Amino acid sequence: MGLSRGLPFQPHQSLRPLPTILHQARLISKDLSPKPAMSDSNSASNAAQSFIVVYKDSATNDQIQKHISQVEKDGGEIGHRYDAVFKGFSAKMKPECLQSLQGDDAIDYIEPDQVMSIQPTSGTGQ
Repeated sequence: MGLSRGLPFQPHQSLRPLPTILHQARLISKDLSPKPAMSDSNSASNAAQSFIVVYKDSATNDQIQKHISQVEKDGGEIGHRYDAVFKGFSAKMKPECLQSLQGDDAIDYIEPDQVMSIQPTSGTGQ
């Protein structure tokens, strides 16, 4: 007896919505634009910031690896590589490196890597 007996459970479909959820969260938020790190120096706008790079389903591993190598060459630091739910990686990178990735046809979107939360609404919920 399988756990999915009688249920419309399809693992590959239940895992795919994460990039869509990330994209919708970006649209819902009023301002997810990257903020410069707080610093005493004037170089705050040039500081490395964390991002999640999400690729289109059609992107190849070679395209992704090329971008990872580019980030590392430009002094960035790769955090995680995502392969199971969506194609992508997280990285700390400088604005110049981010700009070089933007507009690439293999990339679906680039999000600031930050903690998001959902605040409950006040009221009874009825």
